[in-house]
Amino acid sequence: MNYSKYKLSELFDKIDKLLQSYFGKEDDYNFYEKDNFEHKTDLSKKSYLMFLSNGDRIRVKIPKTSIPHLLGINTEYLKSTGLYKGMNSYEIMLDFIKNPNEAFQKHESGIINLDKILSPYINKKLDSLTENLNINTNCCEMICKYDRGKTYGYSADFDDMSYLILQKKNEKYYVLKLAMSEDGTCFPMSNQVFNSYEECKENLSSYLIYQELTLLSNLLVYYNNSTVGKFPILEWDRKQKLEKLKKLSEDFECTPNIIADFIYSLKIRDDKRQGNIRTSNIIEILCDCIKNKKVFDISLTNVDQEDILKIIETYNDSLFSEITASTDNSYSDLQNENISLKKEIERLRLENKSLSDTVNYRDEELNEVKTQNNELREDINKVKGIFSKY
Repeated sequence: MNYSKYKLSELFDKIDKLLQSYFGKEDDYNFYEKDNFEHKTDLSKKSYLMFLSNGDRIRVKIPKTSIPHLLGINTEYLKSTGLYKGMNSYEIMLDFIKNPNEAFQKHESGIINLDKILSPYINKKLDSLTENLNINTNCCEMICKYDRGKTYGYSADFDDMSYLILQKKNEKYYVLKLAMSEDGTCFPMSNQVFNSYEECKENLSSYLIYQELTLLSNLLVYYNNSTVGKFPILEWDRKQKLEKLKKLSEDFECTPNIIADFIYSLKIRDDKRQGNIRTSNIIEILCDCIKNKKVFDISLTNVDQEDILKIIETYNDSLFSEITASTDNSYSDLQNENISLKKEIERLRLENKSLSDTVNYRDEELNEVKTQNNELREDINKVKGIFSKY
């Protein structure tokens, strides 16, 4: 690839702006003070917990040391030259990009070879990195649980990844490959983008043949280890997601795995069914109360639906409207106050029981101490008796 001093400076500036905007604004890599970019979010402080439809749970972190490789910058080569310093790959990259003129001169002099340092796809990687690292449940087409053993013998292409995330954003297909560290946490190892589904299929088919494809069922997002969002698949999107997964499985000759998601869906359905049964029973009791003009005693029934609770309270109030007309409180207000008082009485009863138990325990301890004192006193008297003989 042919590099000019201007193009290299433009590229380094683009890298620096990306780092400033999405990976903090610390002084150690804020080399270009001519641009004062607003700090959006430090992606290295962001992490995810992904729940997959096959039952897997993946925790994903984005260490800064992954960034050079994701951008296509060969820091191992830079390290081998002995010209660039740093404790890790990220710091070596920072040392490299801080002076584009110097890097260009070293390239022209044959001291370094930019073709061995910079990927020919570096501009595409720069454009796709933030889209790939911002994982979105709605945009996620599928997640492949990768097992290179399944591809062996069928394809010459294989990878060291553990998972592959495919997202569709603005009609482009973004691919993020994840590797697993020793502690079981995943980190990004490859960042790609394809302009069409056909291009994506052409590049990934040989890797994904016979692999397991899953859905991203739920996503927890953390920032500085604090939860900032929970994004499950919405019920009305589930059918469309499953249809897409079916097509992807057929096109890539893969096996879809949605067992855990299916079990979860059945649980949701059963919970709704039980809720409907409870609601039906409450409505039946309410109808009987209305028919016989009886008060609906809320304390005897667990009513957790606000709309039904409102109907019950309105009905109860109507029975005593003439009596409570001269007061500021309705029947429902008095009933709720009564329920609160009952709960307070129960709390005080339990507290009193706890105090009584404590007193009894202390009494037992005191009696035990008294017994020990009496025994000691008898022993002392025995010893005194022995001494008095001699």
